[in-house]
Amino acid sequence: MMDWQEKLSNFSAGCRTFLAGCRQWIWPSMGWRRFIRYQFIKLSRMTGGKKSIAKGFASGAAVSFTPFIGLHFIFAGLLAKVLRGNIVAAMIGTAVGNPWTFPFIWFASYRLGLSILDWDKHDDYDFDQELSITTLLSNPLDIFLPMLIGSLPLVLIVWPIAYYIGLRGLNLQQKNRKKIAK
Repeated sequence: MMDWQEKLSNFSAGCRTFLAGCRQWIWPSMGWRRFIRYQFIKLSRMTGGKKSIAKGFASGAAVSFTPFIGLHFIFAGLLAKVLRGNIVAAMIGTAVGNPWTFPFIWFASYRLGLSILDWDKHDDYDFDQELSITTLLSNPLDIFLPMLIGSLPLVLIVWPIAYYIGLRGLNLQQKNRKKIAK
């Protein structure tokens, strides 16, 4: 039977690990440049064709532009499956949506959605007021619907760009690997 000191010690070790993981997610200790390079190396070492991997990566990147936080992995996997892309690459592609990019993505999708819905003239939501979970729950359609509608064109724009970047990165990685092998 564990005494309270052992339980407290185990709990604090778990908290340190969790907090370190959160910090690592927001700001990688290896730096962003090395982190991105590492992700491309992981993509290039995956099994499957380059086009399949690029489709998966593009699917994950595109899905991260939708307002379905918490469901990005599921939707990215489904989209990759439909497009015959690599599902693991789709999971990596969802890293495009991260704490640094989400505010810009959400603002762009919200504003684009307002203009598509022609709600600019009678914008019910004022960004000067405090944005909290209570505000979101009391006015779900005033914020979520424009974000959803605005994210669709962004998804259609981001997917081919991410596909091109992924395919080009894989081709460059393969050329570099052949140079090293010679």
